[in-house]
Amino acid sequence: MKIGSNLTLLDFAQVYDSIIPGDVCDNLITNFQKLQYATHQWAEYDSVQPSTSPDTEFQRADIDPKSYITLNSFMKKSMENYYKDIGTDLFLTKFNTPLINKYDTGTQMLPHVNHIYSIFQGTKKGIPVLTILGLLNDDFTGGEFVLWDDYVVPLKKGSIIIFPSLFLYPHRVEKIKTGIRYSFVSWAF
Repeated sequence: MKIGSNLTLLDFAQVYDSIIPGDVCDNLITNFQKLQYATHQWAEYDSVQPSTSPDTEFQRADIDPKSYITLNSFMKKSMENYYKDIGTDLFLTKFNTPLINKYDTGTQMLPHVNHIYSIFQGTKKGIPVLTILGLLNDDFTGGEFVLWDDYVVPLKKGSIIIFPSLFLYPHRVEKIKTGIRYSFVSWAF
C-alpha cells in the first residue's frame, strides 16, 4: 500500500462537489419524504442509547431499494476519486446500505466519532474504515457540517465527503435554523 507523503488529517477528509446532479438530489428527496423516520439513537459497545437531547435529535430512516441503486454509483465514483486523491492503490469496495438523515428545524447531530460496529452484526461483517456522507439539499439555514471543533466543511447540494471512521475525526451537524436538511451516510469496510 502506498499513500502520498506529507499528508495532514485534513487531506484525508475529501469533499467531492456536485458529484450527485441536482435533479437526482431532488428526486431522492421526493422519495425520502415518504420514508418512515425515527429519532436517531446512539450505539454503544453493547447497547443502543437514546439521545441525551431527544428534543433536538435528528431523524433517521432506512433507504428504499430504488434510491439505494441510484446512490450506489455516486458513492463508488467518490470512493475511486478518494483513493486517487490520497495517493493509494488500496481500494475498499464494500460499504453498508446508506441511512437517510433528516434534520428538521431545531435539530442537530451532537459531536461524535464513527466507529460503528452495530451495522455489521448481521450477515455483513467488517470494521467501518471510511465514512461516506452526502448532502442532498442546501435550501436550509444552519446545519453546517463541522469536523473537529471548528472546521466548517463547505458542503453543497450534491456533495459527498469521505473521511476516516475513527477517533481522529470527531464531527457534528449544527442546529438547523430554518428548513429541512437531507443527507445520507454509509461506511466503507
